[in-house]
Amino acid sequence: MRRIFLWATCILSFHLNAQTYINLQDNYNVASNSHIIINPGNYNISDPGNDGLLWLNNVENVIIEGPGVISDGLSYTGYFIKMNNCRNITIRNLDQVKHYYYAVHAMNSDS
Repeated sequence: MRRIFLWATCILSFHLNAQTYINLQDNYNVASNSHIIINPGNYNISDPGNDGLLWLNNVENVIIEGPGVISDGLSYTGYFIKMNNCRNITIRNLDQVKHYYYAVHAMNSDS
């Protein structure tokens, strides 16, 4: 019984720390306990709905990385990341985010 519990615990812990690689797109909904890595490249993506390319709503413990990512919003409108009511969010290693109204729009959020 102990072996089964230990095995299940190990599998669950590996799943919770798994990294998810994505191509940048509009309206990507990020879940709690995620480690998102945006694939390197030049992205020319606007946010016509002003709701964020990456949307975080009521989530916690998220890491977003973008080594080698250059994102151009094209029209100075919308948001690269829009978050509401979030905690413990880390954004790091993005090369360049430009031509959005705000790169990061955070409401009711901590750290």
